[in-house]
Amino acid sequence: MLCQRGTKPKVRDPIEALRLARRAAALTQCKDPATLDTLAAAHAAGGGLGEAVAVAREALALPGAAEGRLAGEIRSHLRRYEAGKPYVDR
Repeated sequence: MLCQRGTKPKVRDPIEALRLARRAAALTQCKDPATLDTLAAAHAAGGGLGEAVAVAREALALPGAAEGRLAGEIRSHLRRYEAGKPYVDR
């Protein structure tokens, strides 16, 4: 999601990213781990690291989400949020 994870400050818009990520999560009824990972990243980008941690944990708790490549990525992002750092896509 370029709005919040882009490396160029002019492209980043954490407020819009959070709005869009919340909408995507609602459309998936918060049952898609990848969408929740994006929502967590949007929270973190806007300074909501506590919310990012909670949402990332929620994503990992979904059935089947604790395994595979996506789970590893979510865990990596979660560690960043717990350390007080947002996830920025490079």
